Amino acid sequence: DEEFVASPILVDTPTFPLSATSSVSGEDIVQDTTPKKVTEEQDSEAEEDNNSLYSDNGFSYVRDMLHLKGELKSKNYQLKGLIQETARLERALSKRDKSLFDLNADLHRTNE
Repeated sequence: DEEFVASPILVDTPTFPLSATSSVSGEDIVQDTTPKKVTEEQDSEAEEDNNSLYSDNGFSYVRDMLHLKGELKSKNYQLKGLIQETARLERALSKRDKSLFDLNADLHRTNE
């Protein structure tokens, strides 16, 4: 009776780019991005993470942009409505001022 022990299978998965540099406070930092041996399990987990990263974030980014576009349109309509209401109130105020001016003139004529 041989006892079977599952051992991880090593898979060679290259990562790109093979070298990367980034600058922090003027100093170049070289990151080691040479291909490393990973287990099949780690590889499938990384692939799932990548898939969810692109699909979830891609869709959520588009969804967020569409949501913001909708909010912007809504605010734009509200702003146009406020501008129209302001213009209406200015016209009404102007008419009232003219009426008050006319009433004041009539009052002065009556008092004379």
